[in-house]
Order: sequence, then C-alpha cells, then structure tokens
Amino acid sequence: MIQIESIKVQKRRGLILIIIGLIFLIFTTIWGLIWSLQLGIYVLAMGYPIIYFEVFGILILLLGIYTFLSSPRNKGLLLLIIGLTLSIVGIYYTLNILLNLEIFRTEPQIIAYVSFPVIIGVILILVGIKRVIVKLN
Repeated sequence: MIQIESIKVQKRRGLILIIIGLIFLIFTTIWGLIWSLQLGIYVLAMGYPIIYFEVFGILILLLGIYTFLSSPRNKGLLLLIIGLTLSIVGIYYTLNILLNLEIFRTEPQIIAYVSFPVIIGVILILVGIKRVIVKLN
C-alpha cells in the first residue's frame, strides 16, 4: 500500500514538472517573439538569455517525462538523447559566437550562457551511459 502511494506521488511530481516546463517554454517563446518583433531583427547576442531559459524549460519538461518511465534502461536512453541534444545545441551556439567575434568582444559573458547546455549535456550523457550499462549487466 505504501509503495502504491509513493508511485502516485512520483507520478504527481512528474506531472507538476511537465506543467512547469511547459510554462517556461511558453513564456520564453512569447518573450523571444515580442522581443524580436520589437527590434525588427533578431540580434543573436541579446537572444542568449532567452535560449538559456528555454533550455532550462526543456530540462524541467524532460525531467517530468523521466519520472513517468519505469524501466532503468528507458531512463538511461532518455538521458542519452537529452544529453546529446543539449550538447549539440550548446556546441552550435559556441561555434556561432566564436565565428562572430564582434559578439564575443561586446559581451564576453555570453560564453556562460552557451557553456551551460554543454556541461549539463555531458553530465546527462555520463549518467545515461551508467544507467544503460548497469541495466545490461
């Protein structure tokens, strides 16, 4: 009986995380659209805080989905997919900044915004590999 109640609590937490993640994504998308329409063009250097919050919203959303999965192998595979996606996005934006040195000269703190997804992605890849390997043994 106690185990069934703890599963219900986990499912409820997962649903709450999914709702919070969707709220983050909706608000950052609206924020980005309003901001880009106001300027007329999308200035990449100013958009990095928006990207940072969208990545955070996606992480919360996927953490909610993660709580609904029952198999450790499925959880590990989901972590691998999330980690690879975050790392690729972070590396893409890092490359974009390094190719546009004007952005880097005017706002050097932008590297902090794009390195966050790469670091989180690598951590998630390592945890996902650990979960898949433990399940296979």
